[in-house]
Amino acid sequence: ACLRWESFTALPSNGNAPLDVTLKAKIFSSFYPPEQIFIDIDNDGSYDYELNGYKDCNYESNICTISQSHKYSSSGNYVAKIKVVSGKAIIYAFVEIE
Repeated sequence: ACLRWESFTALPSNGNAPLDVTLKAKIFSSFYPPEQIFIDIDNDGSYDYELNGYKDCNYESNICTISQSHKYSSSGNYVAKIKVVSGKAIIYAFVEIE
């Protein structure tokens, strides 16, 4: 499948801790949803959430839309990373949370 980003956002992207954030990704994936989606909420190299594109995507018109909520309990600046895998194709995106 061909993969490309439509968007990767954090809402809200800033605020006081504890902060409930919804990470939302829109991924173009031709023919079928991506198999695996990994989210690292603080870009420390360890993935905190693993999602299944077939189960967890809202897939319409070649666009996979997925959301993941997370509570940031400590103040600070974070970079959330998402990795999307479909066959041999892998793409990454990042979003800042303050």
